[in-house]
Amino acid sequence: MKMLVILVVGAAVLDYITGVLAAAKGGNLSSSSGLKGIYKKLALFCALALGFFLDTAIPILAAKGLSAEINLPFGLLIAAWVVLNECVSVLENLVSCGVRLPGAVARVLKAARGNLEG
Repeated sequence: MKMLVILVVGAAVLDYITGVLAAAKGGNLSSSSGLKGIYKKLALFCALALGFFLDTAIPILAAKGLSAEINLPFGLLIAAWVVLNECVSVLENLVSCGVRLPGAVARVLKAARGNLEG
């Protein structure tokens, strides 16, 4: 679990930094958009916490007699979704900063964005 949290936080920090760089390059840098980014990151961390909470709560409730036929690793699933989403966003921010991505990366980026939103 510790490594998952490190991955999520690392991806979120990279996304925030590259987002600030992209906004500065585009002339759209503002404290209001920066705060929106921070709020979004906090919401993602809450989603991750909820996933780990469910991973802990469901077996405890099942042991107390609550019939729960849910056997999904919610924390892992949410962490993977957050990391992938943040990485796609980092790549988009890099493109906005003028970084040229290899064609294969650009195609994967487009496909991933569609699948994550979809």
